[in-house]
Amino acid sequence: MAAPILNLSNLIDKPTIVLADGTSCRMVTHGLLPPLESHRLIKMSERAQMLVQKNGNLTPEEEKELAALPDQMCRIVLLATDEQHKQITDLERWEIVSTFLSPPRMNPPAERGPTEAAIPTGAISSPDSSGSTAAAP
Repeated sequence: MAAPILNLSNLIDKPTIVLADGTSCRMVTHGLLPPLESHRLIKMSERAQMLVQKNGNLTPEEEKELAALPDQMCRIVLLATDEQHKQITDLERWEIVSTFLSPPRMNPPAERGPTEAAIPTGAISSPDSSGSTAAAP
């Protein structure tokens, strides 16, 4: 069987993160993250927020859970080997995850001239016509 002509990973521009040793890793894009993984990531993020809002009043189990969340979440969004993941600090993991969770940047809309509906015609319609915007008495 011949190799496919197109490779989806070549068509999508993925953000790249350069590690301290100079190797680069790619982040998953929102469109490529499977729905179940996306749901799992959102639930983890909500749980992390809930634990952080406890202002340090965590049980030992909650402390362990909060300590594990950055690595678990980062492994969902960053395409890297185990060795590469081990190089990343928890603070860097939070930054990677928050970058992924932030809304994607959109290109600003192109400037356009006024639409046909916005151009005044100078015509006056009577209050009884269907084109009038005046309130009926």
